[in-house]
Amino acid sequence: MGRTTISLARWVALSALHEATAETNDGHPPADPRRAYLDRAMEAAKLLLHRLRDGMPHHAQYGPPPTVPMCVEDVGVDNFSAEVEMEDVVGYSGVADGCTKKDKELLHISKGSLHAVCFAGSLENKLVDKELWQSPAFLQRLGLMLYFIFTRGGSPPIDNCNAESNGLKSPPELIEQPSPKKRLAKAEKNPYEQLFPSGNLPPSLCRLVGDLIRPRDEVEHPFRSLEELIYELKQLAEAPEVHLRPTNGEAGQLKLGEEIYGRTSEIHSLIQVAARVSVEDSPDTRLVLIKGASGSGKSQLVKSIQDSLSNWGFVHICAKFDRLAQQQPLSIIASAMDTFFQGVAARRDGEGDDNADNIVETMERELSVSGIIVLSNLIPSLRSLFPHILRRVVSDPDLLSLAQEETEPRRTSDLGNIVEDDEEETSASNAEASRNRLHYLFRKLVRAISSPENPLLLFLDDLQWADRSSLDLISSLLLDFDHLDLGNDEVTPCFFVAGTYRDLEVHANHILTPHLARFDQSDSVRVTKIELGPLTRDDANLMVAHCTNLTTRLTPELTDVIMGKTAGNPFHIRSFLQSLVSEQIIRYSRVECRFVWDLDAVRAVSIDESVAELLTRRLRQLPDTVQAALKVVACFGTHIDDSTVSLLTPSDEWSGLPDGLAGAVSANILEKSNNGYRFGHDMLEQTGYELMEEEERRRCHYKIGMQLISTTPSSDTTKLSPEANLAIGQINRARAFERDDPFRMQFALLNLLAGRRAIAKTDFVAGLSFMEYGIKHLPEGGAWDDHYSLCLALHECAALSCFVLALVDKMQFYLTAVFERATSLDDRLYGYYMLIRSLASVGSLDEATEKLFIVLEQLDVELPDQAEVTPDLVRKELMSTKSIIEGLTPDEILSARRMTDARSIWVVKLLSIFIQFLYLARPKYLPLVASRMIKISASDGYSSDSALGFLGFGHSLIVLGDIESGYKLGRMALLLLQGLDTTESLPRVRYRFYGTFALWKEPLQAIKESLREIAQENLAAGENEEAVLSIYSRCRVSFYVGDKLASVALDCAYATSTMARLRQVNVALATAMHQSTVLQLMGSDKDPLEGFKQTFPIQDEDDLLRFALSKGKAAIVGIIHQKKMLVSFWLGRYKEAGEMAAKYDNSKFMGVADVEHVFYEGLIAFRLFRSGDEATLEVGKAAVSSFKAWVSHSTWNWENKLLLLEAEMLSCKQDVAGAESKYQAAIESAKQHKFVHEEGLANELFAEFHAANGDTDRAKSHLSEARACYEKWGATAVVERLDSTTGNS
Repeated sequence: MGRTTISLARWVALSALHEATAETNDGHPPADPRRAYLDRAMEAAKLLLHRLRDGMPHHAQYGPPPTVPMCVEDVGVDNFSAEVEMEDVVGYSGVADGCTKKDKELLHISKGSLHAVCFAGSLENKLVDKELWQSPAFLQRLGLMLYFIFTRGGSPPIDNCNAESNGLKSPPELIEQPSPKKRLAKAEKNPYEQLFPSGNLPPSLCRLVGDLIRPRDEVEHPFRSLEELIYELKQLAEAPEVHLRPTNGEAGQLKLGEEIYGRTSEIHSLIQVAARVSVEDSPDTRLVLIKGASGSGKSQLVKSIQDSLSNWGFVHICAKFDRLAQQQPLSIIASAMDTFFQGVAARRDGEGDDNADNIVETMERELSVSGIIVLSNLIPSLRSLFPHILRRVVSDPDLLSLAQEETEPRRTSDLGNIVEDDEEETSASNAEASRNRLHYLFRKLVRAISSPENPLLLFLDDLQWADRSSLDLISSLLLDFDHLDLGNDEVTPCFFVAGTYRDLEVHANHILTPHLARFDQSDSVRVTKIELGPLTRDDANLMVAHCTNLTTRLTPELTDVIMGKTAGNPFHIRSFLQSLVSEQIIRYSRVECRFVWDLDAVRAVSIDESVAELLTRRLRQLPDTVQAALKVVACFGTHIDDSTVSLLTPSDEWSGLPDGLAGAVSANILEKSNNGYRFGHDMLEQTGYELMEEEERRRCHYKIGMQLISTTPSSDTTKLSPEANLAIGQINRARAFERDDPFRMQFALLNLLAGRRAIAKTDFVAGLSFMEYGIKHLPEGGAWDDHYSLCLALHECAALSCFVLALVDKMQFYLTAVFERATSLDDRLYGYYMLIRSLASVGSLDEATEKLFIVLEQLDVELPDQAEVTPDLVRKELMSTKSIIEGLTPDEILSARRMTDARSIWVVKLLSIFIQFLYLARPKYLPLVASRMIKISASDGYSSDSALGFLGFGHSLIVLGDIESGYKLGRMALLLLQGLDTTESLPRVRYRFYGTFALWKEPLQAIKESLREIAQENLAAGENEEAVLSIYSRCRVSFYVGDKLASVALDCAYATSTMARLRQVNVALATAMHQSTVLQLMGSDKDPLEGFKQTFPIQDEDDLLRFALSKGKAAIVGIIHQKKMLVSFWLGRYKEAGEMAAKYDNSKFMGVADVEHVFYEGLIAFRLFRSGDEATLEVGKAAVSSFKAWVSHSTWNWENKLLLLEAEMLSCKQDVAGAESKYQAAIESAKQHKFVHEEGLANELFAEFHAANGDTDRAKSHLSEARACYEKWGATAVVERLDSTTGNS
């Protein structure tokens, strides 16, 4: 029926009548008709006040705008109308049978929405006067109107507020009026009782309306303006459950929830990051770092957006680090993941969930069987998602063998029953690889969890307490997330990390500091920083008002005092308020129905008394049983599991623990979760812990530890039960090693077991901590004599942890003890291996090589002095070794005998260090070392390290020109690992094969893709060094096969930053140089060395060259020279290119870059010859000779290069016909074998040949072809060089 307009007074009357007559849809009276009216009255009041503030909209067709301002007398019910929606009324019934049909219609629609309140009467042509808004009389008239609306047409029963004189008519006769007796009632203690004798209005509305009506000098906090009134009405409407209809007892309780105040811009920043993650297609990861003081609301800031993000499809994983958490391997992150996957399992078992199904399917696709097994050991809930895989491990012999390899002890014969049978092998050779592999698996896991439809928020709370292992994992998730999957458009990160930390606790030497620096410096992580400072006065006032269930008009003085005490810290404000209430300084008045306070008493609370002291005082007021329970929980950190409580309760000491925990929950100190108890805030945990003096803390930790140990089955004393794992953490905190404890050897053993478990799960920080505690528990003097195996194991494992954590000095300290006290060479070999690997990893190649040769001599493996290593000696050694293996068939390699002799295994393993790392220091030893490895293997059986011997030997043969035999040995290395059925060295061997051997037989384009796969395999195996080398090789091959330069540059950029993050600085610098080559050919002035200038004393590549020369980094020197040669060649600076080519000294390694160098050096030599430098001709001829030998092994890779070199040589010899034929063949071969840049180069040189012979038309044609090829390659600078020399634009 549309809209209709009635007077505001009539609307109030009909709405009030509707309260008594209306029926619900089922014909029954509403459950709470007064609540329904109050909701409509609040809407009417809001529309009324906004109309007075904004005025009526003016339309030109109705004449000129009003010019007469309104006055106080205009503010009355008669001058306002209500615009309401009309509806059809069919069969409407009610008690008002005497009403007209129109009244019935109005009565019906009065329950619906009120559309607007409009000016009427004398106000219709009046102008809103803003100066009127501050007038006390104006505000009092508004109070009378609101009184009329909220009391269903009533007038205030006081003498100084005559309703008629203030423009308020007597209520309609339909409305029941208060009796004269009630109207004349005198106020008692409640100043609003006389105004609202019926008691039907909520106290908050009574205060609002009453403070408007009462004389201003009688009101403690009078309204000052219309805007202030509108704001208070808004506060009431936004929290109706608090202000308009509080439940019984709720009004008298402080509202100390975790609502966030005053962080609007910070929340907006978080939402913006989340929005970008869900919509942007970027390979970068995103990190939000939120810092601030304890209690500033960092955690709550993130939690405040989680509901909104859930509506966008986000999933959440929340991990909170704990100051006193147990030292369990990555327990905080693993526990958070476990909780998440419990939810995934529950959703799948319920009604089904597409996202849950997608997560499981993606995990099974992305992770190997062994990967799922490894993760299941850390995240138990994964087992319920993959029962079919776990069943296969039990039933499938191959998988069972794999699982056993994961859990095989290193040397049980040395330690007897000390080493657990269920701990996996961890040695220096695979310790770091195990950690890297775990990081890789977690990255894959995050990729499986997140998707464009369901992005992931990973919330990491209190990073200042995170251990180093967790921080390393977090850095890997952020910095290494699929950036090594180069060129894959499907790996866009669909997650972001939000981390909080207390910046005042993170000093320059804090373990978090270097990680924060790396995040800042990374090009692939977009960091958003948020700092939470103190609340502003207005925000703090809003918080105080909400906590006390009041409006902000009533709390500013209290807020000012509290701000002075708490400096605006949100948690401190809540704690201070709670303290004031507990001490009755703030109390709830039943008469006034609100909290009241004595400001002087609040001020009297000592300004020197910290919030921590207030919390301590609060906790000390609790019953003794509750305090005792809080102390126990605090000894475990922020939470304690129900299972732990059940283990402690049988002790007489803590028989009352359950009751104490329940009391702490009632006191709002602890929160009960599904599986335990947790402090509501870490400051409460800290206060609970500080209830004890230092000595009491030690006693408490010790008693807890001993009680937990007592629950461990006596028959299982050499196993690390979960109870014992908890126990040893408590014993260590008790610092029991500082006294002569009778159980100290048992404590040392438990630390060894706990440390081994941590190391097996790649938590080397926790592992080192346990080992150090174990060593401290050893008695002074005689420990090595009486407990040799235990002492040796503790020191070896401590050194191993230091090795992985790059704590070189500490590692050497523990190894010194091993070297001095070990009773045999066999017991020192493990330490020697770690020491040599450590020296190699920090670049001390000469020192590592010297140490290796000394150890080898002790093992009766003699190598000649450097002066004795002559070409004849090398050739003789190669020939004798070649005679041993050249008759081996593939079947014999596949069935090769496995090496079992421990001494031989160590010898080959030590020699493999030279093959992998040290040959750069003494390259002429490579064939000798490789020969020794093969001879020992042929005699004593083969190990996975023997494959590296085959590769080293094969590489030596290739360098000497025996490519066929060398390639065959590379293939034999792969076959050997297949026959040994091991994957331990496979990614490393595959990288070396495809980086050095495959180029002689397989197309470079195929090798490029293989290198990409190998990089992923090495990542999955944790072999980051081989992974980054594979990526570097792939980037170089991409350039040499003529891939689009823009794509190569992007791959190089990701590879450079990734290598720097993985601390592979030399390879990162090499890749940066390669990237620089590509960028310069593209015409870009971007400097890839920019990210290194803060780490190294370099400003440009010339500085880098000087630095590399001073540090003896021959590989970097060679790469810089080759880079300069390539750029100079392609940009036409041939003399400079020749000088750089002559300085290149890496060709002896015979990798793809070395072969390509021979090609470019030959072309440069022929060009320089034509320019008058006749001495260069022999260099060019040597290049032709080399490629003639090489092309017989791979026509695809080398034919077009040989043809072009031959064409240039014939051109120099003035053999026009022969040269023309070779140029044309070179062009066709390059096109056929998909080397677009070399196709362009052949066309360019052919064009120069034609131009030199006077055939300008053919010269132009081939220049056009060359230009098209260069454009396709993306070499803008080369195109510009070509145009500048030919006069084209």
